[in-house]
Amino acid sequence: MPTNLGDTDLADADSDTPGPSSKSKKGPNKPRRKKIIKDIESNPDLDEVTYDELLSMGANDAGAVGLKCMDLLHEMRGFCQGQLNGKMKPKIHAAQKVINVLIAKALSSSGDSTPLESRFREVTANLETTKGELARCKMENGTLRTENMNLRSEIAAIRVEMGKIEEVRLENENLRRQMREVKRDLQNLKKTDPRKEVVSIGGSRKEGKPKSQDRLTSGALRWLVHRGRRHLGPRSGLSR
Repeated sequence: MPTNLGDTDLADADSDTPGPSSKSKKGPNKPRRKKIIKDIESNPDLDEVTYDELLSMGANDAGAVGLKCMDLLHEMRGFCQGQLNGKMKPKIHAAQKVINVLIAKALSSSGDSTPLESRFREVTANLETTKGELARCKMENGTLRTENMNLRSEIAAIRVEMGKIEEVRLENENLRRQMREVKRDLQNLKKTDPRKEVVSIGGSRKEGKPKSQDRLTSGALRWLVHRGRRHLGPRSGLSR
């Protein structure tokens, strides 16, 4: 930390002491005046320092620039005469104290890492929590993806079974249609069969069917049922 430059030659001057006169103190103070002028001329960079440059510096470096400027003002005070010389002394001294206090406060606040460490622990805890939630979401996503694939497989199998059922339904409809056609043909054959005979029993008339007609009807039905069973196999819904 920069030392307080108020402990320099500033303490050698009194507030009521008139400034040096070229007439009364010409000889003894001449080397010192040359040194002061040399010190002032050897620091031209202090006149060109900008606000942005000070912002880019640390608190210690910026404070050192301010203290150096106050030191040069203290040296330049020696060229002032009368009461102005004495009035500048406490003002420069107070400004040096203010700069030193500001440097100390800045260094103490920046050097305290407790808030930063607390914030770091908080962010780290949040990061770990987020990682755990992310891992859990990935696991749930994998489970849902597996269930989705299983459901798709089941849906595909159900569609295949529905296709088979539709085929059986169409076959049954076709078989029923064929049975209706055979039944209709049999009924027509029954009506138009010229081999019907009338049998008289005890003076009454009785119409009878030839036995060959009964055999034809029962044989046609057996053939149709047998054909339907063989065509449909175990999938057939046709009642026996």
